[in-house]
Amino acid sequence: MTKNIQLPTQKPKDPRFSPGPAKKYETFSQTNLHHELLGRSHRSNEATKFFQEIITKTKALLNIPQDYKIIIAPGSDTGAIEIAIWNLLGKIPVDCLAWDAFGYMWQHNLEHELKIPNLRSFIAPYGKYPNTQGVDFANNDVIFTLCGTTSGVVFNEFERIPNDRKGLIIADSTSFVLSKEIPWDKIDVLSFSWQKMVGGEAQHGMLVLSPRAVQRLEEFTPNRAIPQLYRLKDYEGNLKYDVLDGSPINTPSLLCVIDYMYGMDWIESQGGREFCYQRGLDNFTAVREWVKLSPWVDFLCENIENQSYFALCLKITDSRYLAMSSEEQKAFMAKFFGYLNENNIAYDIKSYKKAPLGIRLWGGTTIDTADIKALLPWLDYVFYSLIGE
Repeated sequence: MTKNIQLPTQKPKDPRFSPGPAKKYETFSQTNLHHELLGRSHRSNEATKFFQEIITKTKALLNIPQDYKIIIAPGSDTGAIEIAIWNLLGKIPVDCLAWDAFGYMWQHNLEHELKIPNLRSFIAPYGKYPNTQGVDFANNDVIFTLCGTTSGVVFNEFERIPNDRKGLIIADSTSFVLSKEIPWDKIDVLSFSWQKMVGGEAQHGMLVLSPRAVQRLEEFTPNRAIPQLYRLKDYEGNLKYDVLDGSPINTPSLLCVIDYMYGMDWIESQGGREFCYQRGLDNFTAVREWVKLSPWVDFLCENIENQSYFALCLKITDSRYLAMSSEEQKAFMAKFFGYLNENNIAYDIKSYKKAPLGIRLWGGTTIDTADIKALLPWLDYVFYSLIGE
């Protein structure tokens, strides 16, 4: 029986809920981007000083230890994590944990592109967390997505990682950064992007390296060709220490760099990372309480203990929808998303293209909880209106 849902009276003030590029920070203005560095060389003294300010501010915002290095990487978070795996892996056995599209991608690259010897894979389908009982956090290199952007499932086993480990812990963290405190003593390599962290522009990522990771770079040279864009050593095999100190690997967009700086300034003005943690919790809580009252939908993540605060992935559980064929479900959801988009209620909330068909809301730092709360009644209204047709 179709539930009788009244037309909501209030729309979100901002319908942008995309997970990336995410909604801009509230003080964003194109006028602010008219900076003196535009049109200058990224090798100039002024640009070099600005990059150092970026590194310093990033470390302060994320509470990164001072002896950790940060690389400004091309290719967003994807480029950052690829730089890590191409340069660091292959010396000792590798355990790869994967439970979403990007984890599957790293696993594929390790097995089929880099052909890493002694690779073990621990894989789970979307919405589930793998059985990690056999993962050797003490002796092997271990790589995983700290938060599966396309599934909403997060890693939560930091207590298993010993401080005297022999291998490196590598975490793709683009959907985790600023959602919770990062235990830096448990992580050697961490990647993220500006587009999710602060609503920055795409194509730039950050790669954070512990002293142990830097030591691996100094002592280990992989027996494989490394693409120029990923190389951290010169043709003589010398480590590019300037890159580890913030000098970009290749020409960056200074416009994007400036935008990232302003995004961090906005976060600081709101209360810093504690503000971000609270906003993520508030957004997640709003969706969790709504899910409890909406029998047609549930989190894709099956275990609430593994649920992300930022990547809010939802699946349709209504029996009438589940009884549809795959093509009928696609047509139904096309109408669902179409109504929300055409009426300026919610943009870009369809699940990732390779994930199970459903809803994906971004609950990150730049998303106002009031907009999340205003959106949720509309999801009920549109679903029940369409399922009754």
